[in-house]
Amino acid sequence: MTEMTWRADNIETIANFFSTAECEGYIRLGELMGFEEATLFAPRGVKDHRNNDRVIIDDAGRARDLYERLAGHLAPSFQHR
Repeated sequence: MTEMTWRADNIETIANFFSTAECEGYIRLGELMGFEEATLFAPRGVKDHRNNDRVIIDDAGRARDLYERLAGHLAPSFQHR
């Protein structure tokens, strides 16, 4: 059974969605690609809600595989199989 916990109206966590090895793989990939400042476009350049670095992975195959794995947990309006 998958343990899902709602954190807010539109935010849910799924326990153990990734294995330890998968998490380590994503960490290695992010470190390999390099992190950059996450920008925020707001009026007058205000940056008070986001203070983190990020890495963006543009990989359609990886995105498709993640979606297929996640789709069963999504509300019907988000399921596009």
